[in-house]
Formats: sequence, structure tokens, C-alpha cells
Amino acid sequence: MAFAQSADRDRLIEAGRQLRTRMPVEELATHVARDGETAVKLVLEANRGRVEELVPLRLARMATGPFAFLRGSAGVMAHDLEAGPASTGLLAQICGDAHISNFGFFASPERRLVMDVNDFDETLVGPFEYDVKRLAASIVVAAREYGFGEDAATDAVGDAMLTYAEVTRALAKMPVINAWTAEFNPRAVRKLKLGHLESVLRSVAEKALANDSARVANKMTATTDEHWHFVDKPPILRRLHGDEREAVRAGLIGYAGTVMSTRAVLLSRYHLADLAFRVVGVGSVGTRAYIALLHGTNDDPLVLQIKEARPSVFAGSPRCHVAVGGGDGNRVVHGQRTMQTFSDPMLGWTQVEGRDAFVRMFRDLKGSIDVADLQPRQLDGYARVCGALLARAHARSLDPHVLRGYLGKGRKLAAAMVRYATAYADQTERDFEAFTAAIKAGRVRVADDPLT
Repeated sequence: MAFAQSADRDRLIEAGRQLRTRMPVEELATHVARDGETAVKLVLEANRGRVEELVPLRLARMATGPFAFLRGSAGVMAHDLEAGPASTGLLAQICGDAHISNFGFFASPERRLVMDVNDFDETLVGPFEYDVKRLAASIVVAAREYGFGEDAATDAVGDAMLTYAEVTRALAKMPVINAWTAEFNPRAVRKLKLGHLESVLRSVAEKALANDSARVANKMTATTDEHWHFVDKPPILRRLHGDEREAVRAGLIGYAGTVMSTRAVLLSRYHLADLAFRVVGVGSVGTRAYIALLHGTNDDPLVLQIKEARPSVFAGSPRCHVAVGGGDGNRVVHGQRTMQTFSDPMLGWTQVEGRDAFVRMFRDLKGSIDVADLQPRQLDGYARVCGALLARAHARSLDPHVLRGYLGKGRKLAAAMVRYATAYADQTERDFEAFTAAIKAGRVRVADDPLT
């Protein structure tokens, strides 16, 4: 462990200010435009190592619109960020895929509902602005697709960035331990004075509270001869048998040694009832994702997800690095525990047939806002929530005094990100046009999505 070189707040703030002379905030607006065919090539390259028969489903989900394409093509934006201007050098544990739909509600270990960043497949240590740019671009892409209008889109980006800077300043003023443990529960979120968005947050929170393992089990399982098991719904869900089942079971045994010791005691009160392969997400389609049905001593269910952890889209970047060893499963777990005030109590990692994986609770008290369901007047409030959550997540690994010094009051950041997000939304639309043209030409094969 290394202690901070200086506890002098003014020196830390000045260090952030000095960074502006090397990398002015205004330069964060830069995006180097490129052709759409590059994006198509990168999307197809990302299919390597995935379950081959599911790749057309992944591509079909990405083809539903520019926002779905952006969500499924984190590697494309990673390529563009790396090809862009020099980074600020302000390194944080970053999400790596901080688009506007990767924030939501979930349960703390004490079963209280909190809100935070909630996707960490790409996490590692990298320039803080990578997450900020991903969030800003996703706001404009989503706003355009769902008909909010350009003014609403750019206002939302600007206000999200001002909130990011405001929360950073607020955290810098707190005692260190208070800033580290700051949480965003529904009450704290409402302090942002979100107006018309508050009813949406209430509704999503109420649904999340009703969405537990028992509900999942009721939807996905049945009993035969007093034995609980998943119900096959190919290709989305299929039960495991034979060697594949044994490999996942062995992975679960290895996982039990990576959770907190008190959680291991809790796990010991459950027995394994069944295992299944289940397709998830947009960008994750084709990766190996399993769910485990466990039953407790009182016959109550617990459903876990065992998800393949592929290398981050920023792996190999000279600007980024992984903070821990132990493979990509541990990378994901470490990133999540670093960025969240509270993390999934069952979070851990393992390997399945030599592939890294991480384990977490499946859908337990989880809920998120669908941007498509928002009204234009609600988009701005939700963007501010995401900006606040991202600032708090970054401040757990990047000293908020230094970041405060670099950002100032945030006006320059807001202006730069409006320009960047507009340019990158244009890029995403060109990429999507090239992608759909490749589908029509037969160069990209898609399949019908059974969920639509």
C-alpha cells in the first residue's frame, strides 16, 4: 500500500489546474472522423471467440438502430478514443462502457436499493475522459433516435457535464471517508431536483424491489418429481447436461473461494438445483453466460449468473492498465468493487473450461431506465443523474481535488462535450449506415431475435 504523496488540498487542486496547460479541457472536444467501413470491420472482429451460432443474433440486435449499434460496439469507440488526441493523464478506474443505459438500481448487501454504474465488462484503469465521452455521445445518439430533438440532446449533455463537475467539487469538500462511502439511494438522487423524472425513478425503483430471485424462478423454472429445473426456451435459454454442466458446476465451486468469507457461509446454505445457458444483453450476445438455480434450506431460490469475462476493449492500450492480476474475471470484480459504494454481495470470479468468468446475482432487485420511455423534459434530469453517478464512481480512485482543479466549474467541459458528442453521434450514424448496408449486401448475416 502507498499513501498519498501530499494531503495538502490546495496543492492537489493546483496540480489539476497545471494539467490544463498540457491538455486544455477544450481539446477534449476533438474527434477524428473516419469511414464507416472501419466500424463494420471492428464489429466483425469482435465476434472472434464467441459462440458462433449466436453471432447473427448479436448483429441483429445491433441493427435495430444507431443507439443499439453504439451499445454493442464498445470496441469501435475504444478504437476511436485511442486514435484521438493525447489523454489528460488523469487516470481512474473507469467503467469502459459508460453509456446512458449502463446505470441503474440494485440491492446493497443490506438489501437496500441504491443506484450506480452497473456494467463493468470493459473496466480497467484509464483516462477519466473515456467514460465521460462515452456517456456524452450516448446521450446524443439516444436522443436523436427517440425523437427528443437536437436542442434537448445538447442541453442534456451540457447539464450532465456540469453536474459531473459539481459533484466532483462537492466530494472534494467532504471528509475523505465520507466521500468514499457516499451513496446514491433514491432519496439522495431526488436531491438533484429532477422534477418530472422523479415519478419515473419511483416507478423503476418499485419494479426493482419486486424483481428478486423468487420472481426469476417463477418465470424460468418448473418442478419435476420434486426437483426444480430451468425450462428450455432455445436459443435464449437451454439447460446444461453432461460435460458442459460439469464444467460450469466446477466453476461455481472455484468461485466460492473468491467471495467474502461471510458470503461463503451464506452460499453453503444453498444446494445446486440446475444450470442453464442464457443469452444476455446486446454487446454480450455470443459470450458464454450461464445461470445457476440454487435452493436454500428453506427451499427459497437464489439465481446466480456466471458470465464470461473477455479482455477489455482497452486491453493493450498504452494509456490504460489493469490494476490486479488473476485474469479478466478478477479484473471485472475489482473494477466493480472500486467504482461502486456497494457491490453485489455474491460478486466473485472463476474459470469455466479455461475461460475467465465472473459471478453475480441475476436480476435481483435490479432495474434501469429505458431511455426510449422518457419524455423530452425527462431526458435532461436522467442525464444529470448519470453525470452525478459517474463523478462519484471516478472519485473513488481519482482524487477529486485533482479532478476539481482540472475541471474548474465545468463550463468548459460542458461546451467541449457538447461538441464532441455531436460529432461522435454523426460518426455513429455513419457507422450504422455502413453496417446496415453491409447487411443488405449479404456481407453481414443476421438472425431473427426470438424476443422481438
